[in-house]
Amino acid sequence: MIRVSGTSRRDFIFPTDVKKSLAFFSDIDRVTSCLSHIKIVERFADNEVRIQYNTRELGTYEIYIYSDLWIESDTKENILYVRTTDNHTPVTPEKGFNSCRNHGIFRSTSRFMPFGGHTRVIYEIELHADLPTPSGLRFVPSRILDKIALSITNGRIDEIINGFISQSVATLPLFLAEQARQA
Repeated sequence: MIRVSGTSRRDFIFPTDVKKSLAFFSDIDRVTSCLSHIKIVERFADNEVRIQYNTRELGTYEIYIYSDLWIESDTKENILYVRTTDNHTPVTPEKGFNSCRNHGIFRSTSRFMPFGGHTRVIYEIELHADLPTPSGLRFVPSRILDKIALSITNGRIDEIINGFISQSVATLPLFLAEQARQA
């Protein structure tokens, strides 16, 4: 097994008020579209989905991690939780010569605080999974694979979070225009 594990926290300023920020980030489709390497592959309810994290590593190995998520908003504390749920049958672990897949854990917490006319967002994410070792890596010692996986995962987590922030800010004007039309 290859152990994939990464966490990160980033603070950023989102250029709208807390109420609109919370509404923006509460839409799981919108949020997922801002996350690189991650897409929704199944919908269970309005606030419950299965996502797939997919990336090609070392130029050859396809990695697939699935996680079942539900989104919950605490409007009193201005916190948004994206949590893993185990309400559904997980994907079956699978490996090929240059690929592997398994179910894992993806979580995020977003805290929203007023910052002038904008919002300070404290965003934290986690990704964890135990992946079956692809056949093409069977002769590489587990200790080395885990070290490589840790390095790659930390880089991917940073890539995901940086992309999430820039995509969210880029998508905000469209959301605000939709909100204005509905008002």
